[in-house]
Amino acid sequence: MQPAEQRGTGTSPSVEFSQILAAVRQEPDLEVTGWEDIQRIDVRPGRGVAKVWSKNGFEAQVDLGTGAVLQSAYRRSDWIESIHDGSFFAGDASKLGVFLPSGIVLLAMWFTGVWMFFVPFWLKRKRRAHE
Repeated sequence: MQPAEQRGTGTSPSVEFSQILAAVRQEPDLEVTGWEDIQRIDVRPGRGVAKVWSKNGFEAQVDLGTGAVLQSAYRRSDWIESIHDGSFFAGDASKLGVFLPSGIVLLAMWFTGVWMFFVPFWLKRKRRAHE
C-alpha cells in the first residue's frame, strides 16, 4: 500500500525546504519542477525523514540530516482512500451527493436496528417487574 518508512540520520531537521525541493527535483519519477507539483510534505523529525507527495502519486522520503532522497516509490493508499471517500468517482459532488446521504441512511438504519433488537428485552423485563 504505502512505501516502507525509512529512517534518516538526524532527529533534528538540518535541511531547509528549498534543499528538499532541490532533492526531489532530481527524482524523475516524481516529475517535480517546482512547488506547484508537490501535493504535501510530512515532516517526521523523530524518524529523521520528510515525506514529499507529488501530485502524480509518487512519494519521496528525504533524509532531514543530509537532504538526500532515501526512497522514491508510488503510493497506492491514496488511490484506495479516494475510492473509499468517493472522490475517485466525481470529486466533491459524489462525496456530498452520494456518499454523505448513504452514510446518514446507514447510521439511521443502525440506530433503528439496535432499537428493534433491545426493545423486546426491555419489554420482557418491564412485564416481569410488574408481575
